[in-house]
Amino acid sequence: MTVIEINEVIKDKWENPYVPIDWLKMELLMRETLKLDDESAFMRLSLIDEILASFTGRGNEM
Repeated sequence: MTVIEINEVIKDKWENPYVPIDWLKMELLMRETLKLDDESAFMRLSLIDEILASFTGRGNEM
């Protein structure tokens, strides 16, 4: 999943203000984790945190 794809998922979900950030982060991770090893999943989580922080000013809430 590229940064652009992650951004698209966030934008789609962002229309619903009741979607918790952690839920959104987990959805993004679950789409990728099956094909990643632990280190790659951790790096992906960091990327997702950075993208979420750019949208919300928040991150690292998990």
